[in-house]
Amino acid sequence: MRKSEKFSWAEYCPDETCEVIRTRRPISRAEISGFALSYFFYVSDYSYLEAWKSNASVKEAADIFLNSHEQVRCSPKSGREYSICMLRDIADKHQIEILFVRHDERRVTVRRLERDAAIR
Repeated sequence: MRKSEKFSWAEYCPDETCEVIRTRRPISRAEISGFALSYFFYVSDYSYLEAWKSNASVKEAADIFLNSHEQVRCSPKSGREYSICMLRDIADKHQIEILFVRHDERRVTVRRLERDAAIR
């Protein structure tokens, strides 16, 4: 997790591409870190994360984070569908943006992803 005057963000950059989770709203380090962990576990399709995603303690940490939030419209209380619903609720609450960043031959391209399309 990183913080600047305007943003708090977390990112994963395994190669020349990055997925960036950021917000302009006040957010605790634990909240953005938990969101990033859960997002990268349940949503990200980077092949580099396959071994990491098979670790039971990573899933447990993501589920603990998601279940620590009050939920109104998400059910049942487990599974991938529930996790996606909770990630969308938390992203809405904190106005989280998902960015895709590509570094290519000294050029950086940043694309903001539509939140519901990114969290699927």
